[in-house]
Amino acid sequence: MEEYLSNESAHSSWGNFFIDSLVEKQINNGIIVNMTERHHNENLLVVTAVEEYARRQKISANETLGLFLKYGITDAIRQCYETLHTQDMYECVSFAEDILKRKIA
Repeated sequence: MEEYLSNESAHSSWGNFFIDSLVEKQINNGIIVNMTERHHNENLLVVTAVEEYARRQKISANETLGLFLKYGITDAIRQCYETLHTQDMYECVSFAEDILKRKIA
């Protein structure tokens, strides 16, 4: 997982756009002034989870992002970063799926 997160070229242009947009939003809302390595890695984990979930469900990354934002999954992934970044991506996506199942049901 760490190798994937450190390989920014592995992320799609959508992922880079998402990170840029998210950082701008966080700066505008006063959440962060300078993006730390931790914030950067949290954003990369969110992008990776979005892309992997979209691939598995055969839906677009934009649809997935909409679901993740609507149900608070992007924030949950960030809050659980310390645990999730040490796990296989399967666990991160399973975490997101569990949240979706509970909130949609």
